[in-house]
Amino acid sequence: SENFVVVGNATDADLRRAATELEGFQSVLRQEFPAIRLAAPVPTLIVVLSDNDTFARFQPRDTRGRREEWVGGYFMPLPAVNYMVTGWRGENGLAFDTVFHEFTHYLLARNLPRVPLWLAEGVAEFYSTFRLDTGKNLWLVGETPRLRLPYLRTHPLLPLERILRETSTESFERDQDRQTFYAQSWAFVHYLFLGQRGARTRQIGMYLDALE
Repeated sequence: SENFVVVGNATDADLRRAATELEGFQSVLRQEFPAIRLAAPVPTLIVVLSDNDTFARFQPRDTRGRREEWVGGYFMPLPAVNYMVTGWRGENGLAFDTVFHEFTHYLLARNLPRVPLWLAEGVAEFYSTFRLDTGKNLWLVGETPRLRLPYLRTHPLLPLERILRETSTESFERDQDRQTFYAQSWAFVHYLFLGQRGARTRQIGMYLDALE
């Protein structure tokens, strides 16, 4: 496609779908943020794998060399090429949510000199649910991530002061706090983007200017 090269052992239909979804994702970002830099300085390869067994060979490893089995897709920027790798999730299809999340991080890093952790993760979560509604011929942005809202309803919230202060998710000693941080960051950004019909979106830019 115009911006991506799609390879893999998935079906032709899934390879085309991957290209279509990623091109659509960039198109929507270009409409929402006309000044954003989208063109990557290196080629971007989308690797689409047809089954879990194949994908397992390419899953990321932790510091001990063990497969991170919970990872369903990822974005890996390298000096000479960017890789987006996604596997098949049975009835749920391709794991684009993780790819969109990480790709958003990449674009934020290329376009903004400094983004607080809560805002970076919240924006990445917000755009991770991007999808095409083929029946209505619409691109949908801002749907609720599958696990975030149920998590917020069943776990105690972190103080807002801590959400704003954190600079690394590695600082959380408990995984429960880490997941709460992701969920609250998404909810905060979702409110700023869509609350009061988007009236607060401009405040994000003012906030970043004030930080600078």
